[in-house]
Amino acid sequence: MSRIRLEDIRDTTLRDRIARKLCCLQQLAKEIPAVAFGERPHERHSPNATEIEARRVLGLEGIGLDYESRTFRVVGHDYTPDWCGSGVAIEVKGAFIHSRDGRILFDAARLAHPELKWIWAQKKKGGKKGDRWQVDIWPRKI
Repeated sequence: MSRIRLEDIRDTTLRDRIARKLCCLQQLAKEIPAVAFGERPHERHSPNATEIEARRVLGLEGIGLDYESRTFRVVGHDYTPDWCGSGVAIEVKGAFIHSRDGRILFDAARLAHPELKWIWAQKKKGGKKGDRWQVDIWPRKI
């Protein structure tokens, strides 16, 4: 069986239909492993000052947390928590959040992976009392 190149198809309507279908199949092929396993490889960076401070202030040093070590595929996007370890995923935010996308993806990953403990830690600018941390933990105890 010989191979046919897309450029060799003279009927432009057919060529366009095939090209669109190939594009969809290529996109699907990229997403299947991520959907099947819930994780994707991620290029690691270094933690910023707020993320380092959160780990220190919240007493999370020395408990086996790795920075950006796990990536989840949720609602068609990649989401990488700042810190992950044995059964826990932690997202750290500063006082000013540039976009709500991070919280939306955090919540989607939290709902998709209830087997993990999820922590959202946000540094808040305090007036006279100075900075403080607001920490939300899931699953919540009733």
